[in-house]
Amino acid sequence: MSSGDGAELLAQGRATTLDAATFAADSLVASAQPRRASDAHDRPAEDAAPQRAALAAFPSELGGPKLRVVEAATKHPVAAAEVFVGEGQDWRGGRGAEETARWVALLERSVPAHLTDAQGEVQLPKIRRRVWVVARAPGLFGIALVGEGDAQPTLELVPDRTVRVRVRDAAGAPSVGVPVALCVDLGARVQRMGGARTGDDGVAVLPHAQLYETRVSPTVAPDQADTQRRRERIRAVLGQAEAQITLGRGGGRGERAQLERALNREQLDVLEALIVNDRSQPSRAREREWQWRGAGVGALGAPPSANAARRDHDALGWPLADFVVLAEVPQVQPVEARFAPIAIPTDIVELRLPATTSLTLRLLGPEGQDITTPYKIAVRASNPAAAADVKQQSIEQVCVLRADKPAGTGALRIAPIGLGLRLHVAVRFTDDDFDFEQADLAGPTSLAPFELSLRVPTWMTTVVGRMVDSEGGPVAGIDADLFVAGAKGRVEGERVALAADGRFELLVRLREPAPPYTLEVHGLEQRLGCLLPLPELIVGRRYDVGDVTWKVHPVLATGLVRDDRAQPIADASVEVQALRGASWTQESFVRGSTDVGGAFTLYGEPRALRLRLRAQARGHSSVEREFTFGERVELTLLRQGSLHAEGFLPAFVATEALRATLTDLSTGQARDLDVRKPAPDKFVLHATGLRAGAWQLVFQVRGLLRPLAVVDRVEVPPADTAHPDRIDGLDLRGRLFQFQIRAVDQAGKAMGDPGSPLFVQLHDAAGAPSFVPFAWSGGQIELVTDAPSLAVVGLAAGNRPVRALVQAGESTVQFTRIHPLPLQLPGLRAMLGAEQAARISLVFAGDTGLPAVDLQATQQRNGRTRGYARANLGKSGGASLGSGDEVTVALMFNGPYEIVLRLDGPGGRVSKTIGMVQAELDGAQARRVTVSPNGDAVRDALAELRARPARG
Repeated sequence: MSSGDGAELLAQGRATTLDAATFAADSLVASAQPRRASDAHDRPAEDAAPQRAALAAFPSELGGPKLRVVEAATKHPVAAAEVFVGEGQDWRGGRGAEETARWVALLERSVPAHLTDAQGEVQLPKIRRRVWVVARAPGLFGIALVGEGDAQPTLELVPDRTVRVRVRDAAGAPSVGVPVALCVDLGARVQRMGGARTGDDGVAVLPHAQLYETRVSPTVAPDQADTQRRRERIRAVLGQAEAQITLGRGGGRGERAQLERALNREQLDVLEALIVNDRSQPSRAREREWQWRGAGVGALGAPPSANAARRDHDALGWPLADFVVLAEVPQVQPVEARFAPIAIPTDIVELRLPATTSLTLRLLGPEGQDITTPYKIAVRASNPAAAADVKQQSIEQVCVLRADKPAGTGALRIAPIGLGLRLHVAVRFTDDDFDFEQADLAGPTSLAPFELSLRVPTWMTTVVGRMVDSEGGPVAGIDADLFVAGAKGRVEGERVALAADGRFELLVRLREPAPPYTLEVHGLEQRLGCLLPLPELIVGRRYDVGDVTWKVHPVLATGLVRDDRAQPIADASVEVQALRGASWTQESFVRGSTDVGGAFTLYGEPRALRLRLRAQARGHSSVEREFTFGERVELTLLRQGSLHAEGFLPAFVATEALRATLTDLSTGQARDLDVRKPAPDKFVLHATGLRAGAWQLVFQVRGLLRPLAVVDRVEVPPADTAHPDRIDGLDLRGRLFQFQIRAVDQAGKAMGDPGSPLFVQLHDAAGAPSFVPFAWSGGQIELVTDAPSLAVVGLAAGNRPVRALVQAGESTVQFTRIHPLPLQLPGLRAMLGAEQAARISLVFAGDTGLPAVDLQATQQRNGRTRGYARANLGKSGGASLGSGDEVTVALMFNGPYEIVLRLDGPGGRVSKTIGMVQAELDGAQARRVTVSPNGDAVRDALAELRARPARG
């Protein structure tokens, strides 16, 4: 349903609803079209409804719960409050506060109000899923979601805040139609939260400003230098604890436990505050997080994570970010006003624009001709000097002028725009294949209207012409489907609006040469159009094909579609495909559907290619058949079948551990099937939508290398259910063994997570052995295998590798501590200098006999995976270099190691090998090893670090 449809239905008076005062914006609905990273400035008009309607008409009959509306501060009921209710259809969430305001505006504008009684109550309609509710009373406002399970919903109203902004031009006159943005200042950047345009009096009204309140860290980093200082403080807090954490991501449970053991509570608080602050750098994910933090959390409908985040930030004493109102006009110095959310002005905020002018923009295509296709333009300041200034960049992204050009020739006029600017222009088409941007363009320097002609990129090609009827008159004012094909199939296809004189323009992007080319045209009824050859298209050219005669297409193919019982199939889809080279490609727009009797007729011009028909229908397998021009073709679609299998397995096997795969023997395509356990020792699987024919069914336990059972051939008949034989294959009770393995230390005490996987030797179908990693969970592993005993290898940092043979049932893997390696690197600190942070990594140069690359280990019972890096696999270890020349590194294997120096700086990390060491870890005491570092390699590392430009 379109947003207009939604508004129309709501306006019919069949809707009523509710929502809480400060609702988390993560649960809001936005445009259904995903936005590319480069489209940050392509927002719809402020008064537009969301692009895809998520509001539907709501039944007027009552029967739902009673909603109680109260004032948040006193909990007193609010009588005569206006309540607006609407049903939402898209609840995926992750949206911004600006969309919240649009939903509110849509409800308040389109839905009749219901008034609360003296007790502050109002009867809601019966709720099918959940509904939006907006409520307002003089000076109060609230918004929430109410679900069908909410028996006694309460909506709290908070003080409503409206911001009014008047924009005046340089002469003091009101400026009409100027976009005004309401933003929050996050310290490092300014983020747009909502907006409106000025009216005839020059005033823009921004209602419900409390929705945009945003908590902000009191220590948001203003620049890169502060970021570097903060990271140095993190390293200082960690000190000699040797705990590891990844900045910007946070640690897993194991890392958290390691930190808690290594640091005291005060150090942990400082560390976490620093890391949260470091994560506040701009990113799309971070912006969304700020949005739901800023929108606040109400009593109803807010996600638990949003509630928790709001409470956490309140508890930390995070202040509310200042509001900033901006005139969204590109200029050297943006005009703004700022105020605290707790002190929103009651009077109109005044903004005075400096001298401005207008911009007339013309988009020129190949050969300098106007582009007549509709497009959107967004213009902002282009300031290369602000590339490293995140805050200035964020303001420039807000101050954008936009305009839509309709079909036809002509230029766009955009106003107002400041003087003395370099401009950045983004052009957006309906098909984003043709979007482009140009930066650092000269802007206006005087009050005279400024004209700018913009050339499209050199890769853009255009095909233009005029559609005429058989008498030469223009075919005007309708839509037509245009399709350009080459030797490898589709090149471009679009629906194009024909101008009043019948002219059309099709944008083409040629990825590779593929002559010969054709242009096919179809009217929406597909009975009218034409097919004509095109010249050899060259990138960046304009091709005028002249008058294209619009005529009645001949019959390309007719026929009948039936099922395997000879019954006609209605509404089956039939399309034409052409053989181009070695591939069958769809002929765009040459398709149709069958009538109630299964008959179809396709219209189109003859072509010098092999053709085939492809027919498909719900519940049937598709079929293809070649045909010649004008031929009558009968197509038979086999009804899709299903497969049902039952079997037995030990009760200790979790459903998630068992996998079933079904493979079509005619095509080789495979699909995984869900397995259910209706009883502890029984499993059932059911598959539908199968092509009638022969299939292979394979059963396997997750993580094992060979299948447990294979049903080589299952014949699936049309529409019926195939039951594979249960004998000799589906009774798995005697084929599986259960292992419960615990990790213990050398004293026999239970260990926590060893931090490395357990490697289990398994065999594939040919009997070849391989080590397969499995993840520990709380120091334990539960395994189901097809062997009664297993050879395992256990790894744990600071412990000797364990090789053991374990039997089915309960067993232990016992780890023995080994000494870390004290490594003396004489003179290294002096070469680096006292201030240079450094880390020493020892990289194993031998062969452990185990997988040596980053890998994913499985928890068999639930199917979850966990990644392990090189250090967790015994292939490396490391430690930070202190003020001296010695480091102590925890390792697992005896043998040769590379000594790698790692230096961090503003430009990133530099790593250099500075020596080799032979580690012997099995002695009664630690053996200190001295290695003279390679001075040339150290100096090279320092030189490379200093030569790198700072990131960001």
